[in-house]
Amino acid sequence: MRAVAAATCYTLYALSAVELLERFPAGEYRFLGRGIEGEKLVGSATLTHDLPDGPTLLYPLEDSGPVDRFNTVLMWEPVGAPNGSPIIGYQVIVDLPDTGLVALPKITLDVMMPPTATSMIVPPGFLLPDTEYEWEVLAIEAGGNQTLSSSFFTTSP
Repeated sequence: MRAVAAATCYTLYALSAVELLERFPAGEYRFLGRGIEGEKLVGSATLTHDLPDGPTLLYPLEDSGPVDRFNTVLMWEPVGAPNGSPIIGYQVIVDLPDTGLVALPKITLDVMMPPTATSMIVPPGFLLPDTEYEWEVLAIEAGGNQTLSSSFFTTSP
């Protein structure tokens, strides 16, 4: 069991995957902290290095031209089990990051799919005409580790 001091802070986003895994060996980590009202918080989590590959996105891709906003199917290749740990699902996200509206700054479609899924139909009526969207597919393995791939597409007018 590894203990992490409450004062230790890492800038994880600046690390490569190799550096991150070197700094944090697989195993159980204990956490100690204080809540906003001073209450003591204690917990533990198991960290594995069973990181799935990011799914290979097949369609639509940034250079594939505009898609039919009433008939868009997102497609990806399945991901293999990292170190034998099965993929338990895919999270598919379609995001319009800037609507131009203060009251509704972003619109997101977020769907959990089974591990057998390799495509998802975007509900007709969700996509706006002549608009760029970002889409992501996260592969999630049994230990909770997940890796994502992302791309952009534009809808037809």
